[in-house]
Amino acid sequence: MNRPTDDEFKRYVAELNRAEAEGFVFQLNMNATETIAFIGNLQLALRHPGNKGPTAKLCRKTIDAMIEVIESRYPILGSVARRGDDPKCDME
Repeated sequence: MNRPTDDEFKRYVAELNRAEAEGFVFQLNMNATETIAFIGNLQLALRHPGNKGPTAKLCRKTIDAMIEVIESRYPILGSVARRGDDPKCDME
């Protein structure tokens, strides 16, 4: 990805701050299969050695929250989803 110009980055930060101040929330409506697939892809992305910054921490928090919601109603789905954080549990 090309780096944004200084002006683009300033406009990006300003718009992000405005969205936060306005309380913007993005909601996803996913069925169980879509949710588990989404979580699994995020878990895989977090394994990349270069993915260690603040957005990775935010993503980790989001994954954990999603799994907690699933686990409260569907404990086996939650348990299997948690295994996505462990490379030893990868399917071959």
